Amino acid sequence: MSLGRRVLAFDVGIRSLAYCLVALDDEDRDAAAARCPGEHPAWAGFRLVAWDECDVTRYGTRDGEPAKDVRRLPVDRVIPAMIEALAERDPLLLGDDDGRALPEAIVVERQPRMNPKMQMVSSALLAYYGVRLRGRTSESSGKPVAVTLCSAARKTAILASRAPAADDESADDDEQGAAAPKGAPKRGVKRGSRGVKYRNRKREAAERCKALFEARSDGTLAAFAERLRPLSKLHNLADALWYALAHLERSRPGTTPKRRKSVE
Repeated sequence: MSLGRRVLAFDVGIRSLAYCLVALDDEDRDAAAARCPGEHPAWAGFRLVAWDECDVTRYGTRDGEPAKDVRRLPVDRVIPAMIEALAERDPLLLGDDDGRALPEAIVVERQPRMNPKMQMVSSALLAYYGVRLRGRTSESSGKPVAVTLCSAARKTAILASRAPAADDESADDDEQGAAAPKGAPKRGVKRGSRGVKYRNRKREAAERCKALFEARSDGTLAAFAERLRPLSKLHNLADALWYALAHLERSRPGTTPKRRKSVE
């Protein structure tokens, strides 16, 4: 029996590293969409295999206590701690060693240019899975496991049911609420407006996630209902879910994702 499709997605954080492993069973997409009204045919009827978050600062310490100030943690301490946390979850997220349950893709949130520390953490996460899964093939896709980045613009697009204007780092800077460099022209943007937009989008992702659970009447998501905590605590989990679904939508059979143009 075919295992269908599996995608593992991460919303990158230090205090909260959120992950979501989504499974999509072999089923006629139109039939799945009819069974799950309001869900896109590319991912209608999806199942959650794992959906949680962890505090990376609890790893690599003697007492397992979280750090008090994440901003003061050097990146050379954060990365080994994150790798320890990921290795602990390998049996759950990667499945059997024979590749039968390996995801077809590992999707990692792309970090904005204005946050070099998180860019390094994101790159380390990519490197971990790139090395860990090198030469491994996912049975569901019949291809090597893809380890890829997904921009915040893609998440925003799936929420708005429209194509993003651009899938580049400038869109990520806007999504993450990056402030203009000191002394840069205001360009008509009020102070704090990007931060407000960022918070609104995080809240929208959480609200849509909660609505998705409430609309699913077949009970297939019920096991994870306890994750629907207050919206302020659901943001990172919701983002990880939407990154996974965005990948399923963009890479659905019969479509050819646009490739980024290389720079000569």
